[in-house]
Amino acid sequence: MEPNNSSVVLRFHAIGDAPILRRPVFRVSASQKFAAVAAFLRRELGLAPDASLFLYVNQAFAPAPDEIMHNLDRCFADAQDASGTRALRVHYCTTAAWG
Repeated sequence: MEPNNSSVVLRFHAIGDAPILRRPVFRVSASQKFAAVAAFLRRELGLAPDASLFLYVNQAFAPAPDEIMHNLDRCFADAQDASGTRALRVHYCTTAAWG
C-alpha cells in the first residue's frame, strides 16, 4: 500500500460524555499525520480550540500527533469491521479514559 495515493478508513467511537458523530466513518489520506485527524474531529464535534479532546486507537493507546496514518492502519486496523471494510478504530472523549 502506497501512503501517497491511498486512504485510511476511520471508525470513530464516542466514550463517556463525548458528543456522538452522526456519521462515524470517514476516509483520510494515508499520508496525513494523526494531528490532522484530531483537528478534523475537533471541527466535526464543534469543540472549542481550548477544549480537551483525547483520542485512542483500539482503546489501547494515544498515538503521537506526528504518526503517519498509513503506519497506524498497517499495524492496528481491524481486518474487517461489521460492514466488511478494513477500518482503524479511533475512540474519543473529552476527559482522559485510559492511562
